[in-house]
Amino acid sequence: MEVLLEPFAGLSVLAQPSCTVIDTNSSSAQLQASMDILRNASVLALDCEGVDLGRKGKICIVQLSTKEHSFLFDVHEMRKTHEIALALKEILQSPTILKVIHDCKQDSDALYHH
Repeated sequence: MEVLLEPFAGLSVLAQPSCTVIDTNSSSAQLQASMDILRNASVLALDCEGVDLGRKGKICIVQLSTKEHSFLFDVHEMRKTHEIALALKEILQSPTILKVIHDCKQDSDALYHH
């Protein structure tokens, strides 16, 4: 059993998961603080959830995570010109931040077309 766990040596699990939810009720200060953390990251994990996710579906949640913190953006009823959408666009299009996505076909299709 120890041989199977060897590749995971040195990794730790956060005792208290750290997560911030950003939606249309969030303050501009909360959005700005979250964006500051995301802008300074060199690598982000990215995941999207939605209804019939893809070019014809609807993105509901965009999750961006650093090693220490996760941010859930509720974008379900949001226009492209909303402050949160524009902030997400800046992060997602940044060439200096590596975005890691697993099985990105529907996520990338939805992000490209919405």
